[in-house]
Amino acid sequence: MRKIHSLKMIFLGLLLLFPISCAKQRPVKHVLDEIQRVDKDFFEGQFYYGATVTSISPRNPVTHIGDQPFGNDSLLEFKMTENLLTGYRVDPRFKENSVPIISFPIEKHVDVERQKNEDDEITHKEIENDRDKPWNERKLAKINFADGKLLGEDSLMLLIYQKYNCVEEIGSDLLDLQQEKDALNLTLLKTYQPGSCGLFSGEDASFSVKMKISFLKKRENPEFQPRPYTQKMQTKVGFFKATAKKLSKYNIDEEEEFAIHWDANKKVIFHLAPDFPKQYKPLAQTAIDNWNEALKDPKVAGKPLLELRDNSGQELGDIRYNFIVWIDEPTQSGLGGFGPSRWDPFTGELMNANVYLFAGNYRQSIQAIRDHIDHNRQKEEPVETSQTHQTSGNAVTDAPLPSANMPADMIPFSVESIKQAVLEPEFSLKKFMDQQKDKTSLEGRIAHFQQTSGRCYYPITIDDRVSAWYEDKNLSDEEIFKLLLTDTAVHELGHTLGLRHNFRGSTDQKHFISKTNRTSSVMDYLDLEDTENGQPGSYDRAALGFAYTDELDQQENYLYCTDEDVIRDPFCNRFDAGSTATEIAAYLPERYLKRYWQRNQRGKKLTFTDSSEELNSYWRHLLMT
Repeated sequence: MRKIHSLKMIFLGLLLLFPISCAKQRPVKHVLDEIQRVDKDFFEGQFYYGATVTSISPRNPVTHIGDQPFGNDSLLEFKMTENLLTGYRVDPRFKENSVPIISFPIEKHVDVERQKNEDDEITHKEIENDRDKPWNERKLAKINFADGKLLGEDSLMLLIYQKYNCVEEIGSDLLDLQQEKDALNLTLLKTYQPGSCGLFSGEDASFSVKMKISFLKKRENPEFQPRPYTQKMQTKVGFFKATAKKLSKYNIDEEEEFAIHWDANKKVIFHLAPDFPKQYKPLAQTAIDNWNEALKDPKVAGKPLLELRDNSGQELGDIRYNFIVWIDEPTQSGLGGFGPSRWDPFTGELMNANVYLFAGNYRQSIQAIRDHIDHNRQKEEPVETSQTHQTSGNAVTDAPLPSANMPADMIPFSVESIKQAVLEPEFSLKKFMDQQKDKTSLEGRIAHFQQTSGRCYYPITIDDRVSAWYEDKNLSDEEIFKLLLTDTAVHELGHTLGLRHNFRGSTDQKHFISKTNRTSSVMDYLDLEDTENGQPGSYDRAALGFAYTDELDQQENYLYCTDEDVIRDPFCNRFDAGSTATEIAAYLPERYLKRYWQRNQRGKKLTFTDSSEELNSYWRHLLMT
């Protein structure tokens, strides 16, 4: 009997334990969706920040995939009020961080606790308590991430057009939110329509933009060695720079600048974007290998720093990862490549970088090369001066096509007509230049943005030199496509290593890479015939050596200039040819005539009108290239 009694007691004990065990495993029932409820402690400290356009709808007139803040907006800190969470730029030149970069509405502040039943027993149901404590003492904030507003007007092209009422945001949705211990990533889908500034015609439909917003908590890196970048050194080698403030020996505030670069103690890993075509991975690998070959020189970094990896779930826009991105759809911008990066503004340490390859635009350019070859074969035929073509809403007369050996009386412009065009009040070059200097205007703001941000929007150009080289080599479309993309990838990877443009590379004959590669730097803008599969030049190695080992052979005297020097330095030109003033001067008018057909015929362009915007684009093309 005692044995039976003992068994009964064990059985009863198990019955008593069973519901308790079930209670522990029962999932907690949440009253509200936690996707917008965040522990406020997460927002303490400083964060590296990214806002990246990851997808756009067709005919998007104001932005492109990869549009993102650059450099100065890379670090922020949050301030929270009862109704708003705002991220402010951390600027090492000022004690107070007062420039807002991004903000999110806060619905309310709450504590979460377990509800009690009638017997004052704790249940498994959660409730929010927003009454027992002041709002700033409650632990959690319910944040409306869907209505997030980007405020840094000079951080994206999209925001500049929005500031000047050229586009208007009409909708915003939260597609995804992922929070980890030190990172927060959210995906927004924003919808826009043409605004009231009149830049876009009424026929332009609304468009959508998908963007990834990414925050990563800053971690100190005591092993990183900042590289002081003096004004004298800035005339010798070109780097993006971080500007901090320090006390001088006289206890006076003074600015200190650093050349940006990666921590050479760590591997810099680039992931292929999720939709990067597998057949073109060797192209990206070649670009990585070319730079690693230069970096492993003991006078540069002493070892290869870059590594290419396949995508294993990394998402574009998450600033914990670097990407090489393939964009297959042609864009209205005509971009070839883009290589933005983010760095710590206190030290210049690079934290994140991406390379964007606009493959669809290059495929279109190859067709343009074909058209250009056909045109050159036919240009000896009599010119039809009365020919017209219909464009999108406007009729534009095709002017006679000039050539270098055309009689003067047949060229459709003269010195007098050029003077008249420059002085003509509505569409004059003088007015255009005034617009570029006026930072309160849309044109001035965009010009200032492009010239001072240091961004590289690598353009695609077609002229007789390119077409003749293409025809002479007898390469297939696919072969020329790979060469173009490899050159672009190497150029943009150079930017992600910290290098700025060097448009004097094509005049530095002493340091040319070879007889056929007529430049000292892949950071120049070059025609395809002047490159050899993107091999970094001696200038590139010397510049990187300064950043990574603080070594620069001053006796070599490499020639250097960059974007802001183009207008004031006659030797500093994009897509020029020649090493002397005479050669450059002889080439520029020749280039103008040879590209006349490309600029003044509609060809494969999506739109081509006689509007003031088209003329502004024309002036900009002449000045910028």
